[in-house]
Amino acid sequence: MDKTNEIIYFKSPLKESCLFLSDLHSQVTVADIEDRFKPFGLIHVVNLVSGKGCAIVRYYSIRSARDAHQSLRGKILFNGSKAKLSFSSSQITDTKPLLFHKCIDLLNYYCEFNGWSSAVEAIKVQDQGKRTLENGQEVYFCNTIAQVNISFKNGGLKFSCLGQAECEDPSQPDAIKQSKKVSVTNARQEIFSRLAIILMDNQPPLPYLLDPSILPTEHETFQPYIDEEDNLVDDIDNYDFLIDLVPTNSNIKTNQKLLPNK
Repeated sequence: MDKTNEIIYFKSPLKESCLFLSDLHSQVTVADIEDRFKPFGLIHVVNLVSGKGCAIVRYYSIRSARDAHQSLRGKILFNGSKAKLSFSSSQITDTKPLLFHKCIDLLNYYCEFNGWSSAVEAIKVQDQGKRTLENGQEVYFCNTIAQVNISFKNGGLKFSCLGQAECEDPSQPDAIKQSKKVSVTNARQEIFSRLAIILMDNQPPLPYLLDPSILPTEHETFQPYIDEEDNLVDDIDNYDFLIDLVPTNSNIKTNQKLLPNK
């Protein structure tokens, strides 16, 4: 089967990468199905319908689904019983952003564990104070902005995104801490909303920046703070000394224009 170029987004996959298993033995488990199908590519999820003898295998890649279908159709045995395999007919028209750990799985699979790095570059408290809620309770609030960068060895792509959050809590330290954490989470979500991976024949997967409008002008530069041994660090309090590095006039900066010709 001829393969074509494919773009993998950091979203739940559509029906084209889904396979349907039927006539499954009652004792077949999700782990059994994953073991049989994972040699063909990274699996997003296996949905096993208990008591119905069927399951849906969702790959991230259409290529993976086609390879698995071609190789396994008519040949799948679970506990000595043959199962049927076909492409799923479910109408999946809406995709959702992946959970954070799923994004990391996707990066590590296609870009390899040592092929990328990311770090919290800066955190800045924009505003904080005390307010009274409608129920009369007094709480502390904190509004924080965070900048997170990501860097890839293959292609040399580097860019950063900002995330902002405001949190309330009866405890001032907790309000600040939660605001920092949520702002970092929002920055990470922004990164993955801008990112995709291109799969091409006979070439390693290539990270791809989706939106050309976020590219900086020619005179802008970006020199990220990257800890090569730290993948999206969670101990964000260690980065308070970088608070003055957060830009106030731009959401995205990148040091490379990695956009294939359309």
